[in-house]
Amino acid sequence: MDDPWTAVAEDRSVFAGLLASLSPAEWDAPSCCATWTNREVAGHVLSMATVAKGAALRAYLAERCDLDATNARLLTATIAGRSDDEIAGALREHASSHHSPPGLKPLGVLGELVTHLADVAHAVGRPVELPEDHLTATLDYLARRVKGNTRFTLTRHGRRPVLDCHDRIEGVHLRATDVDWTHGSGPLVEGPALVLVLAMTGRPAALDALTGPGVAQLRSR
Repeated sequence: MDDPWTAVAEDRSVFAGLLASLSPAEWDAPSCCATWTNREVAGHVLSMATVAKGAALRAYLAERCDLDATNARLLTATIAGRSDDEIAGALREHASSHHSPPGLKPLGVLGELVTHLADVAHAVGRPVELPEDHLTATLDYLARRVKGNTRFTLTRHGRRPVLDCHDRIEGVHLRATDVDWTHGSGPLVEGPALVLVLAMTGRPAALDALTGPGVAQLRSR
C-alpha cells in the first residue's frame, strides 16, 4: 500500500459512523477485545489519533513499561468528560491525524484500527464495508513476520511483539470469502476478512463465524 495514512483516514471515518449508530446500551456492551467495552475500544482508537508520541512515551514510562496499563491510562484520559456523540465526532474530526504510538509504523496503525473496528462491529452485529485493499493490507500485515512488520515493545518482562499473529496462524491455510486473499498452508480456515482479522488477533468470539478443519487448531491457541 503506497499511502497507509489515506486508508487510516477513510477507515477512521467509517469507524466514527459505526460509533454514531450505537445505542447507549451498545456503547456499554463488551467488545471482542478482551475486557474492553465498545466505548473503551473507541477511546483507545481515539487516543491513537490524538495523543502525540511524546505524551504516549511519557505515559508508557510512568506505567513502568506496561503497555496494557498505558493504553488504559490514555483511553481513560481521552474519553473523560466526552459524551458518546463527542467521542464519535472527535474520531471523525481527527481522522486524518498522523499521530502514532512510538515505534508503530503507518501500516501498524491501519492494522490496529481495522482490528478494533472489527472488535466493535462484530460485537454489535453491525456490518461495515471497507475497501478491499485496506482489508488485504491489514491481513498481510498481521500474517507476515518480516522486518518492520512487528513493533516489539520493551516491557518489564522483556521484549514482546504487538500485533504479531505468526505463531497463532502457523500451519493453517487462511482464506477470505469476501476478498481475494489467502495465506499459509495446512487445514483450511475461511470466512469474511474482518472475521479473519479477529481470529488472527486472538478474539475467540470470531471463531464461530469461521468454517473449515483448521478452526479447531486456532481455537486451541
